[in-house]
This record gives sequence, C-alpha cells and structure tokens, in this order.
Amino acid sequence: MCSQSDEQISQGQAAVPFHLADRELLCKKQCGFYGTPQCKGLCSQCWRDYQLDSKRLNDYQNNIKVLRQHQHDNNSSGGGGGESSAAAAGGGCGGAASAPSSAPPVRKSSDVRFNSLKTFLKKSPSVFSASTYATEPNSSVTLGIRAPSPDSLQAQEHLDAFLDANFPPAFAKELDKQCQMFIDNVFKHELLPSEELSLLVQAFYQSIKERALKIVAQLSPNTAASFSLSDFMTGIENYVCTRAYPVLFGSRSEEEAEDLSLQTRIRSLHWVTNGFLETALDESSGQVFQPNFMEFDHLAFQVQEFLNEAITEIVDLNSHRPVTKKLDCLVRCSKDIFDALKESRSGAPASADEFLPVLILITLRANPPLIQSNLKFISRFGLPSRHMRGEYGYYYTNLSSAIYFIQDMNANSLQISEEEFEGYMSGTRIPPPRNSISTSVVRSFENSLHKLDKLKQAAEALNRSTDTLEAAMNSDLTSFMQRIREVVEDDGEITEDLKNKIELLCHESANPGEECKDVQRRPADNSD
Repeated sequence: MCSQSDEQISQGQAAVPFHLADRELLCKKQCGFYGTPQCKGLCSQCWRDYQLDSKRLNDYQNNIKVLRQHQHDNNSSGGGGGESSAAAAGGGCGGAASAPSSAPPVRKSSDVRFNSLKTFLKKSPSVFSASTYATEPNSSVTLGIRAPSPDSLQAQEHLDAFLDANFPPAFAKELDKQCQMFIDNVFKHELLPSEELSLLVQAFYQSIKERALKIVAQLSPNTAASFSLSDFMTGIENYVCTRAYPVLFGSRSEEEAEDLSLQTRIRSLHWVTNGFLETALDESSGQVFQPNFMEFDHLAFQVQEFLNEAITEIVDLNSHRPVTKKLDCLVRCSKDIFDALKESRSGAPASADEFLPVLILITLRANPPLIQSNLKFISRFGLPSRHMRGEYGYYYTNLSSAIYFIQDMNANSLQISEEEFEGYMSGTRIPPPRNSISTSVVRSFENSLHKLDKLKQAAEALNRSTDTLEAAMNSDLTSFMQRIREVVEDDGEITEDLKNKIELLCHESANPGEECKDVQRRPADNSD
C-alpha cells in the first residue's frame, strides 16, 4: 500500500489497475498489523508513535530557533547586562547544536504531553479510591447540560447490566463511576484537537483495563473464570464511542471540509463504471427468462441485488455510533461484494485481487456520507487492535485503500488518455454506457465460455464413467456366458436342441443385433 513511493504506486496502477499485493496491506514497520494509505502505510499504533516523534522533533527544532534568536538579540543589543543572557542562550544553543545534549528538550516535550494526560485523567479513570465518590458527588451534572440521546441511554443500560452481572456491587459502582467521570471530562475538553482526544481515549482504555484486571484478581476463581476481558473492553468501547459521539466524531471544521471535498470528487467521477475498473463482475449474470417471458427465475438480477445490498451497508455505516457496528456494516458490505463476484463466476469463489476494484466501484456508486470521518473515528477511538488485524482489519484497510485510489484516480490509473479523462471530468465528453458495451460483452463471453468449459468437462467425465461401466458389464457377461457353457457341457441330460437354444441366447447376449445363422439352422433341420 503506502510502503511504495508515489512513482511505484503509479507504475503499479498502470500495469495492474487497483491491485494491492498482500504485503502492501501490512504496516511498513513490519509489526504484523494492517496499515492504511492515510497513515503513510503505518498501522494506527505506529502512526501515533510517528506523530509523537514528529512533534518532539518539531518542538526541538522550534526550541533551537528560539534560543538562536535570543542569542542573536542579546549579542546585537550589547552591554554588560546581556552577558548572562547571552551565556544562558549560548549554553542552550550549544546544547542544541551538539547531538549528545539534544535529548533534554525531547524529554521535556514528551513529559509535557504525558503530564497533560495525567492531568486530564486525574479527575476520572486514574482515581479508584472510595473517596472519589465523596469528593465529587455531582460529577454527572455536566452531562445534564446535554440531554443524553436514546443511543446514549441504551449504551448506559448495557454497561450497567454487564458490570452488575460480572462484578460485585461495590466494584461495579466504581467502574461505572470511572466511565461517567471520563465522559464528563471529554465534554469539558471538547475543544481539544482530535489527535489529543484520541490519546486520552486510548489512555482511558488502558487504565480501565488494568483496573478491571486488578478487580478480577480479587474475585473468587469461579467468578474470575467466567469474566471475559474482550467483552468488557468491547462494552467500554461502545459506551465511550456512543456517549461522547458528539465530541469525538467529525466535530472539526477541517474534517468536514475533507468529507465535502471527497463527496465532490466522487460526484465528478460518476462516469467511472464497471468497465473502467476492469472488475470481474458480470451484471448481466442471472438475467434468464422462464418460458413465461413475464417472469424471471430465482437467479434474476442476483448480482445486482448483491451490489445494491453492498451499497446500502456502506451508506448505513454512518448511522451507527459504536465502532463495532460501523465495522459490521463494512464486513457485510464486503461479503455482499464477494457474493456478487461469486455469482458472476458461476459459483466459483472470487480472489482477493478481484475484491478491491469492486469496492472502489461500490464507493463511487454509493458516495457514502462522511466516510473519511468514519474511518478516522474508527482508528482514533476504537480499541487499538480493532481495525489493525483480523477480518475487521482486512476490510478496513481495503476501504482506506479504495478511498486513497479514488482521491488519486487519473487517466493513467484508468488506462485512458489524458484528453478523455479531462473530457469526462468536465462533461464535454460522454462516456460509453456502462463504460462500453464491449467490456460487458467480453465479460459475458468469458462467463459463457467458463460455463461451456464446465459442461464439456462434465460430459467427458460422464463418457469415461459410461465406458468404464460398459467394460465392466461386458466382462461380467463374458464370465457369466462362459460359466453357462461349462455347466451345459458337463450336464449330460441336456438335449442337443436345448444346447443349441442356450448357445443362441449366449451369442445374442454377447453380440446384440447380430444373427447366428449356424445356430439358427440346426433347429430348422431338426424340425424337418
């Protein structure tokens, strides 16, 4: 994915449009998780580390500039009073210039960041003592300013039910209090940058996880054995994402501008259809009429139905608050795409290489609302490994890649001339319907040839089975006739006339349709 340079990506698109090798889906840091183009090929965890390192470097460089400017001002002003300032500035600058002493400014920036995390969390998830509840009895008053939505109330009920079912009352109340206080603080700090809020949410997940494990260690063995950390963290994630959704999701003007820009981009690419992307879809598959031409069979428009379901799912992704429900929509969308490909291939399973072009097509047709904000929301506020591995991670990475390809789509990637691309984009040229009937015809021919090949193979297999069965029957018949002749010859009581009739029957059985004149003549002579 993003592990290649822009030139390499461009060359790859020219050779095999919209294709990603498996290794390109993984994080460039080789941590084993999936990366995304939006994160420069990194997974979300490595991307956060990269951002922290970049900020530290930026802070360090800013400190260097400030110190050098301060030294320059003091030197230019002159006077004895400037000596101490110049010395201090010189010391700072000297430390900055030398590599060994560059660590202190970096640690200072890092300490400031994590101290801010501690300051934020000091009022919520890091306080587990009983005195917390006595000192802040009205901590939930903040949320009273904003009436909780039905989704928020439902999330609160689910969390309370889970805590009551898995923890003693005192511990359940403690954990519930931690969650409520954290949500209060999120609303109090709603103007923080999204990346800062992401760090705070991830820190809360880690904090509440550690506290839950400590509580479980104090429970009886039977109770501890029935506790599921995965279910607990999923419940916490759903609670946080649902309750704090107005603050966490797309509340920044720059993110709204990005979503509007992408939707405008997709609308301008309305002419990009199946044939341009060279998908393996055969949208004419299944359009078979019954003898009554007014009725279709049960496979009619099956491919189109799967594609419509995929469009519905990817649009519905924006209507959910919990990360898991958003990802479930993406999974169902992806499975509908694979079903459409399977139907197009007469039941043959589709490969991963055929999936991405169709996902791009579905995204173009659906133009899903706020899709970039949804992807960022999942990576920022979902559990760390939610979208980085497994089924969720694979489909999330492919959707991120589809968005990336749409944003960078050009004449080269579509394998058309620059003049055609600009003409289609401006509306001065009209693209062929469905992007060319020829492509659909080729797909239909390929599908028909595939069916004929399967029929030919089945017929050849049937012929081989028939030949084998016929040979076995002939062998058994020969053995049976030979046995009859042996019995007839050994039995002296059988008349000659009966022997002739038996021989005639054996001959006719072994050679159906042929006449045995010699055998038939004997009965005629005897009758005279």
